[in-house]
Amino acid sequence: MELRAVGALDAQEHRGRGGRDPGQAAAGRDRAKEALVDFRQTLASVDRLATGLGADDGSFNRLLLQLKSAAVRVEAVLDEAKVGATTASLRDTTGQVGQAAVNVSDAREELQASLVALRETLESVRALADALARDPSVVLRGPPVDRIPAPTGR
Repeated sequence: MELRAVGALDAQEHRGRGGRDPGQAAAGRDRAKEALVDFRQTLASVDRLATGLGADDGSFNRLLLQLKSAAVRVEAVLDEAKVGATTASLRDTTGQVGQAAVNVSDAREELQASLVALRETLESVRALADALARDPSVVLRGPPVDRIPAPTGR
């Protein structure tokens, strides 16, 4: 209820002063449009990166496959050689390389999840920029009364 009263007072004051200077409003809209273009370009870049990382034939996946393949080949050669302590040490190293490949794969999944979250955030920012481009005074007035959530009964 208090938010509505403040919004109404702000709107009355705004009308009473004659509103913003038309030049300032146009400059604000231009800045909002530029920001929107920048956000859209950033979102497109994130989409391309996420697609590249997720592609089965992408360079990241090829690198993982090559690492795993090299680890298997080294392990097979060491199993055949059986040269004592050196072989055991090399087997441990091979296991560590294999584990590193698994960790890289895990990091890839985390990176993809982070990119999805970033994409959602950028879409929210883009929606805000669109709202500001349509009506820059929403910063002063707040959301329309019909969009304010009703208070929960506690």
